[in-house]
Amino acid sequence: MVGAQIPSGLSDRSKANGENGQSSDKHSDFTGSRISTSKEPAHMTSLVERRSRHAKLDTFDLRILEVLQRDGRISNQRLADEIALSPSACYERVKRLERAGYISSYRAKVQFDKIATTCTNIVTVSLNTHRSQDFRRFETVVRNIPEIVSCYEVGGGVDYVLTVVTISIQHYQDIIDRILESEAGVERYTTCIVLREVKENAGLPIRHLLDVEAERH
Repeated sequence: MVGAQIPSGLSDRSKANGENGQSSDKHSDFTGSRISTSKEPAHMTSLVERRSRHAKLDTFDLRILEVLQRDGRISNQRLADEIALSPSACYERVKRLERAGYISSYRAKVQFDKIATTCTNIVTVSLNTHRSQDFRRFETVVRNIPEIVSCYEVGGGVDYVLTVVTISIQHYQDIIDRILESEAGVERYTTCIVLREVKENAGLPIRHLLDVEAERH
């Protein structure tokens, strides 16, 4: 993944707000207060808004987050059309989401297989001992190896699950040897070589997860 610029359609405040520079967003802000008592369309109402503990975000905000996960470079006009808001209201909501930290960055997905052949490996790791310093030592080693593109500390019989992307099996073995020789405290590891990607990570199903949470509370 590489960094990408904030969508061009979202970066021009004057275009988004129109000639008078005023926002037309009459819905709730992140304080939970409402500027207007006008009701949103019925099809926009869900359990998320009525019952979720995440009351600072309404369905419009959640839909914005879902769309931007799929396409971080979408223009403000297209985004506004997709979620049924005016361009100025949509622009202001995106800016509030950015300022509040709900959107931390915009990235591009690079199709590296168009550049070179890769070998993706899912690796489970168990440590010899389980003191705080043992975990810190292993995690320091992992952070300094660029081929390890993700690392999760997990429960259930192993300590970590890694994703390691290399250009060959030999390259992968070199990475494993480096970890073992670094005194990272690895007791054992297992490797699964990825043959093909069945389901791509297209972002979190935000509204679905919050609806499930609301139903269970």
